[in-house]
Amino acid sequence: MENVINTIPETDSIGRAEFSCKDVNVMPEPSFDDSIFTPETVLDHIEEMEEKAAKDEARQGLFLVKPASSWIDEAKERPIPMKLFGDLWYEGELCILYADTNLGKSILAVQIGNAISRGESISGFPNQSSSQKVLYFDFELSDKQFEARYSDKRHPDEVRYAKTLQEDLSRRDFTVNAMAMDSAKKINDFFGGQEDLKNKLMRTVGDANARFGEDA
Repeated sequence: MENVINTIPETDSIGRAEFSCKDVNVMPEPSFDDSIFTPETVLDHIEEMEEKAAKDEARQGLFLVKPASSWIDEAKERPIPMKLFGDLWYEGELCILYADTNLGKSILAVQIGNAISRGESISGFPNQSSSQKVLYFDFELSDKQFEARYSDKRHPDEVRYAKTLQEDLSRRDFTVNAMAMDSAKKINDFFGGQEDLKNKLMRTVGDANARFGEDA
C-alpha cells in the first residue's frame, strides 16, 4: 500500500513494548503558489462575487431594477448607439409599431426592415448602422378576428389561392400596400399605389366597406 505509515512495536530488555513509526511512503508536504493567493486576488474574487450577487438581486422577472446612478455609470462605459430609423429608433432598442388596422403599419415595417438589412436609409430617417439581419414579426389579428376566421376553432373556413399577381394584390387594404417587386426589381403597381404615395393619399383597393369588413 502506498502513502501509509507503518507502526512497528519494539520490546525492551524487560519485555515492555515500545512503538516507533517508520515511514514506508509518506506524502510530501503540500506546497502553495503564493503568486495566486495574494491579498489582491482574494479581494478581486470577493468583488466579483459581490457584483454577481448585486446582478441577481437587481433582476426581477423580466426586468433589471437598479438606481438611476448605476444606469448612468454603466451607460458611460458603452458606445453611443447608432440610428436605425432616424431619431425614432436606435440600436439596442425595441421597436413596436401600433395603430388602427389598415393604416399601413405592415408596409412601413417591411420598408424599415429592408433598409436595415441593406444598411440603407429611408428618406428623412437616416440609418447609421451597417447591413445586418432582421427578424420581422407582424401581429395583426385580435383574438376575436382570429375566432371569426376559424368558426370550428380548428380550420380556416376557406382558403382560396390567387391565380395571378394582380388578383393577389387586389386583396390588399390600401393601394400603397398593393405593390410588388419582381426579381428584376420591377415594381408591379396595378392600383396606382406609387402615385398615391407621391400625393400622400391613403386610398383603398376597390370597395372600402369590403376591405374593412375583412378585418372586422
